[in-house]
Amino acid sequence: MFKWSAVIFLAMLAIFLIWQWEMVSELRGENISYFTQEIFPETGYGILAVTIPLLIAQNVFTVFPVIIIVTIHVLLFGFWEGLLFSFAGTTAGAGFCFLLARSWSEEKVKNFWSGKKDRWEKAAILLERHGIAAIVVLRSIPVMPSNLISAAAALTPMKVSEYMWGTAAGNISMIWILSLIAAPFWAERSDFITLLILYLIFLTVTAVIYWSVRLRSKEAV
Repeated sequence: MFKWSAVIFLAMLAIFLIWQWEMVSELRGENISYFTQEIFPETGYGILAVTIPLLIAQNVFTVFPVIIIVTIHVLLFGFWEGLLFSFAGTTAGAGFCFLLARSWSEEKVKNFWSGKKDRWEKAAILLERHGIAAIVVLRSIPVMPSNLISAAAALTPMKVSEYMWGTAAGNISMIWILSLIAAPFWAERSDFITLLILYLIFLTVTAVIYWSVRLRSKEAV
């Protein structure tokens, strides 16, 4: 059932990309002013009906630098709203790509893990125990293609809930980093320093929560 739904969704996404090819071309050309000065004055928040689907497509096909839409969101809506909208698009796309990869390769995944020999045992244990942490770290690296991370995670026994928690934290981290990289376009120096400090606090809190949950899981066992 999901496979057919995925095929239909991919077809609709492809049609959307073709229909909006001018915008995709502007994104690939990193023409931020096209969106902020031409599209936004006419559409307002309606621009999200374009940028969020484009972020979903980006997480499946990798067609343009994601930092462009993140910058557009922050310029138009401010840091926190921009982060929220970028987070919604990237996380939805990453979740769909993961389910798509797992659905189409389910039998291969089952065969691989059920038939693993002793030499795969340590790798399996490592993935099962540190899966969330690995997802957070990988997604925090802006240059890592999201679709490759999703496909790689789909080839592990990782639960969907674990993948989505790791993806959520990693995407917030990634978007935050990209926003800081693009800070010269939208932020004052004082705002940049404040957001950098808040980002370091976010990393600390995320690490504490992860290790606390992991410790409790060990104690429960």
